Amino acid sequence: MTPLEVINDNDTAWVQHMIVADDMRLDDFLAELNRHRQGSLGCDDSIAGLKVSGTYPLEDTDKVIDMVRNTLRLEVKSLTRFWVRLFPANQPG
Repeated sequence: MTPLEVINDNDTAWVQHMIVADDMRLDDFLAELNRHRQGSLGCDDSIAGLKVSGTYPLEDTDKVIDMVRNTLRLEVKSLTRFWVRLFPANQPG
């Protein structure tokens, strides 16, 4: 008989159309989010290690990108809806 394992909410969040990040690297978070949208989603190497935490709805991935952009104060550049990259925000001066 196999011992029972505790199920982590993060492991089942996709069933509820949510993504849960708990101190997740930005590049890893975007890779996971990219699994739920068409096209290519990524970030500049200089910000890849920024940490993301929170619970995000997968039904509108553009809204999630905007939430992360606002929270981490980043800049989003897109050539089309299908190619999106996050960069450090331009610093004034």
